[in-house]
Amino acid sequence: MTFTRQVMSTYVMVHGAWHGAWCWYKVVPLLQRAGHIVVAPDLPSLGRDRTPLCQVSLATWVDHICHIVDTVSEPVVLVGHSRAGIIISEVAERRPKKIAVLVYLAAYLLRDGESLLPVAQRDGTSLVLPNLVVSEDQTSSTIKPKAIREVFYADCSDEDVALAGMLLAPEALAPAVTPVHVTEEGFGRVPRVYIECLLDKVIPPPLQRQMLRETAVPKGRLHEHRSFAVLFSFTEAHGYFDCARCRWRRLTRRPPASQRISATASFSIRSDAHRLRAESLIRIVRPNESIVCVLNPTTD
Repeated sequence: MTFTRQVMSTYVMVHGAWHGAWCWYKVVPLLQRAGHIVVAPDLPSLGRDRTPLCQVSLATWVDHICHIVDTVSEPVVLVGHSRAGIIISEVAERRPKKIAVLVYLAAYLLRDGESLLPVAQRDGTSLVLPNLVVSEDQTSSTIKPKAIREVFYADCSDEDVALAGMLLAPEALAPAVTPVHVTEEGFGRVPRVYIECLLDKVIPPPLQRQMLRETAVPKGRLHEHRSFAVLFSFTEAHGYFDCARCRWRRLTRRPPASQRISATASFSIRSDAHRLRAESLIRIVRPNESIVCVLNPTTD
């Protein structure tokens, strides 16, 4: 079946480490032109926010996003990129009824009690740790300026690399060593979609897949040839968020919820340059657990 009419949604887009709301500047207008409401906030101490680094904790960030979703009347599509995975998981734990679906865009998807830094250290191929610069007071970190293209933006334009180089900011270290708290009663009630980026040098694909296996969310694939900065280099990424949202809404109308449900669908994204066609397969594995999202793009 082909879905040609989409139900409009509210998206809350949470940026990754060292970034700010500015990193969504290509995706947000596309979603807005499609009729969606988009909220892309700066997390405290990042982007244009001037909260002192010493005042930042994982709870600070989670409180900030919870406040935003509380102001929206309907459940939101909550998108977390990279480090933001730990934030959206905790938001879902606190506000399960306010989240329509969680979208992990090459993001950390941790189990209860795990913290980001030890999980990040499992894979020796990430380029983040070798290029990490920790402040003298051990409260924040940055990435070596000469390494940002290789670490984050290998498939991005010179203009986007230059923009990012001016806007990346020190990141508080405390959230990275804070254990995530999630339960089946809270976080476990919210459907989840994971989008892999197979050229990501921040969270390498083997680590992405390990987290998926450990959290019972099977592999979802966005595109075989994208890096950490998929939001820069793949401006049609909003179409995949739409796909996940639309399939979830259509499937949740199909009783009975206690049974395994499956559906296949296709959609097209048109731009001046090209047409992208993708086949998607989404299943609800068990009620209130997860969505499997497999996306295999091809170009005509």
